[in-house]
Amino acid sequence: RRVLFRSSNFAGVLSASNSLDNESHTSNSFNSEFDIFPNPTSEFSTIKFTLDESASTSIRLFDNMGRLISKVLNDCEMPPGKYTIDMHVESLQEGIYLCRFTKGQKSFTQKIVVKRK
Repeated sequence: RRVLFRSSNFAGVLSASNSLDNESHTSNSFNSEFDIFPNPTSEFSTIKFTLDESASTSIRLFDNMGRLISKVLNDCEMPPGKYTIDMHVESLQEGIYLCRFTKGQKSFTQKIVVKRK
């Protein structure tokens, strides 16, 4: 299932699946619950996350000064499954950003580097 979404500065596609298959990709992440790739990026990053149970879920992007740039997902109640979001970053300036993923009471943060070719 794919759902088109728009957020304040981004447009992207949210893909959802209830399967928990093993997909391979190159990543700098050691957290199997939340992953962002490619990183660094110039056009888009793919955000993957898994929910083992239903949870209120949010993904927020901050600049390197801690200012909120975008609420990619804003406290959405989501069922268990594996999710993928393609987040376009063409409109962002080159730099370092922090992406915070929250599910229920747990939060994970990863750095995203935006570089222009």
